[in-house]
Amino acid sequence: ANAPHEASTREALKRVADTSPIKATFMAYRDCTLQELLATFPNLRADYAPQVKSSLLLLALQERNVEVFRSLLARSDVPWNVTGFGNATYRVDKEKHPEIWEILEGSEFRKQRPWISLRKRERMERWHPLR
Repeated sequence: ANAPHEASTREALKRVADTSPIKATFMAYRDCTLQELLATFPNLRADYAPQVKSSLLLLALQERNVEVFRSLLARSDVPWNVTGFGNATYRVDKEKHPEIWEILEGSEFRKQRPWISLRKRERMERWHPLR
């Protein structure tokens, strides 16, 4: 179901002549404050901004970057549908990363996508493989 969207995303990114705004955003993630990171968003073109923001959301989750993750997850202009995000939320250990856990549990994402037991997820994946 996502294949046409993914293909159009790839095509849009191939047409990006100037990648410097994307680079600036990822550099800000690595080297700057949250406010400086967010200040790079208006420089992202509308055709690729959602993908860049989604990628940052996943990166912040994977790296357990609490401040950035909290901010991005709360924003309405950051889509959750980046490949791997849903599965990555299941790998958050409540004991090891309680802040990330609390952010997820209180989020609109969790309201729209409640927890599914491992057994049910495995059953669903057997019938609907994730590719």
